[in-house]
Amino acid sequence: MQSPSTQRGKAARAYGADRLRNKTARKAIIHAIGRDFNLTPIIAEAYFSQVATYFDQHADVSLATGQICYEAVSAAEPASKHIALAARVSVRLTLFGAQVDLTILVEHGLAGLRRHRILRMTREAIDQGALLSYEDLAVILIIDLYLKGYQFTEIELKTNHSETSVRRYLKDFIQVVALQHQNFSIAQIRQVTGFSERLTGEYIELFSHYDTQKNDRLALLLGPATPKKGAQKEVTS
Repeated sequence: MQSPSTQRGKAARAYGADRLRNKTARKAIIHAIGRDFNLTPIIAEAYFSQVATYFDQHADVSLATGQICYEAVSAAEPASKHIALAARVSVRLTLFGAQVDLTILVEHGLAGLRRHRILRMTREAIDQGALLSYEDLAVILIIDLYLKGYQFTEIELKTNHSETSVRRYLKDFIQVVALQHQNFSIAQIRQVTGFSERLTGEYIELFSHYDTQKNDRLALLLGPATPKKGAQKEVTS
């Protein structure tokens, strides 16, 4: 039989272990949720678990070379539901598939490559429980075509978007890149431009891809007036 002092020592160690287990990030967040929203520990933990699920669905997206992360409309949403109210799903879309795309280009030409890319992205979205609209595909492909060296008339024919619309997309793209170069966060860029997080992310992904290739059209588009990375910013979060 253990002495009272030994029992007290074990109890103290067990208490200390419990305190250490409680000092995890999960416990700290649950505690903060309960405190800030006046919730019981059980309800606060339920909220935490649900938010963690949302985060896993929308933020934990690993990308391979040539892929972008895109917020598309969930395939479970009814067709009659307004797009602004529809649930979104984060999907991985392959915009640049070097080996396959090169083969398609050689065998079927530029028109065949464009059709292949549209079908591939549409299929990828469906496989991940989402649907891409024509507008979704257009905003991704228009800037891609421009940076590949296509003229405005060619882009108009391929996308059925007017030159005015194409120039607007490019102007938006330049604005986002310029703000990113000044170390604005996505939230700050949204504040300045009024663009959605999805569209802002797409523009940044496209810039990152072509910037690594030292793209001449990108350099011409941005020009010497584009602020250098790390320049002073004026908007604060």
